[in-house]
Amino acid sequence: MNILFLLDCFPNYGGIERITALLANELTIRGHRVTIYGRRGNAPADAYHFVEGVEIVNVFDIHDSAFFLNCLRSRETDIIINQGCFHFLNPLLRKARGISNIKIISVLHNDPAHATKVSKPLPGTDPRLKAAVKTTLWPIYRGIMHRRFRRGLQQTVRLSDRMVVLSPTYIDSLYRKSGKHIERTSIVAIPNFIHEPESLDITAKEHSIVYVGRVAELQKKVSRLIDIWEVLSVRIPSWHLTIVGDGDALPTCREEADRRHLENIHFTGYKNDVNPYLRKASIIVLVSDHEGFPMSLLEAMSYGCVPVCYNSFNALSDLVTDGKEGHNIQPLDKEAFINSIVRLVENPDNLNVMQQNAYAKSQSFEISRIINKWLNLIEDITANHRTIKH
Repeated sequence: MNILFLLDCFPNYGGIERITALLANELTIRGHRVTIYGRRGNAPADAYHFVEGVEIVNVFDIHDSAFFLNCLRSRETDIIINQGCFHFLNPLLRKARGISNIKIISVLHNDPAHATKVSKPLPGTDPRLKAAVKTTLWPIYRGIMHRRFRRGLQQTVRLSDRMVVLSPTYIDSLYRKSGKHIERTSIVAIPNFIHEPESLDITAKEHSIVYVGRVAELQKKVSRLIDIWEVLSVRIPSWHLTIVGDGDALPTCREEADRRHLENIHFTGYKNDVNPYLRKASIIVLVSDHEGFPMSLLEAMSYGCVPVCYNSFNALSDLVTDGKEGHNIQPLDKEAFINSIVRLVENPDNLNVMQQNAYAKSQSFEISRIINKWLNLIEDITANHRTIKH
């Protein structure tokens, strides 16, 4: 099969891009011809390793439908994998529908319950301005954008032959959000995956807590870690917090950590290889408003890092059973979050057991166990008719 991955940007830093690279390689190894199509992203060209045969097509104008159609036809594309369900790419999907026999798989990389929500704007601005926006303009803007995103998602559903979500817990939610324009049987749950983990070396673990991901306020809310570490740095003074990643909130977080004179907190900026940090880390933290199926969490567990996370997305239960592989904390319960980490630190035997449990759970998401779900979907979609309601 000739398969084209459609993204907004590539290469770029993020979970969607990492899983795209992994899946593109695996499909190519199995005999498919794979193209990745999108605007040039911010990551360097060598940010991801590709096997021979994977083609990257970068375009100046992602909305250039003529170039897109020419790309599809010249490569005799059989299947488009629409990564991310970005509503502004729907016009390209609509054009692709005019090509006979082409199939479209759209992958929603977020919790459908949050896919149409709009985060509050103006973080860090004057409190009076924020209050004015919150009480007057923000409700109007939020309502407009919510309807826009919801319509965009419903259009994506109507244009797709299959919808993929990252957890079985998301199927009913997408069905409702889609306006029931799709049969439940056309929604397929396929989780993210990782390469086979290396052997776990508990002896390499240090007094290290790590966050890996975008350093951003929108969705990720990394500033919460500054608040949490202000307490933890006093209660567990021999431990360190390392924030690995780049983003628009990185300068602000650094400045705030300096202003509070926080000790044992480190900001690495972007790192192409985060594995050295994961090998040494004992605990991985996540404080996002919402997630889909975070690659960073899964990868950290494959190195025996114990997750302590705000339970802000349903798929967390697929990865972490509270008290077994890690701790799922009620969102925004800062005290419970802090106490969970302190208990782990003060009971190293229990921490060791949970590290081994986290490592064992990650093996359920090895690429060899997940890739057949994609292969079966590709076989099914080319053999069956569409089941999308119009």
